[in-house]
Amino acid sequence: MRKESVHHIMSGIIIVLSVLSGYIFGRIIEYTERIKEEPPIEVQEYEHDQMPLVRFLEFSDNILAGEIIDTNVVLMVRDKLVEIDENNRFEIDVSSIENLIEIVIPKGMNFVASKKGKKFYPVDSAQGKKIKPSNRIYFKTATEALSKGYKN
Repeated sequence: MRKESVHHIMSGIIIVLSVLSGYIFGRIIEYTERIKEEPPIEVQEYEHDQMPLVRFLEFSDNILAGEIIDTNVVLMVRDKLVEIDENNRFEIDVSSIENLIEIVIPKGMNFVASKKGKKFYPVDSAQGKKIKPSNRIYFKTATEALSKGYKN
């Protein structure tokens, strides 16, 4: 390769890098200017004088822990009163409230499948009950489910 060709290639690379650097530098300046213009996020304290506040602090090992900010609160899970200690804190064992969502099975439907799955189950089976409500598809008969490509 001739010396002149190498010089032209190097000059071209330098020009491209200069243009690219200028573009990137311009974008950085534009971005920092935009950040300066945006108002800062304001965090406000919650004033609970209008209504009681229940704060959930932690959830682990099926225990939901929290505190009551106002003592004029009655906290219930289903039909049971939640005990609140002298520090206004409580713990709820949520393992016993696994099915707060009531699923209404359309009349005459005997089988259910997941829209994301490949198998169908009887609506009252353990596997059928585990299907997320938004993913459920129902069938009157096993033959209907099979005809839609689901397996038993």
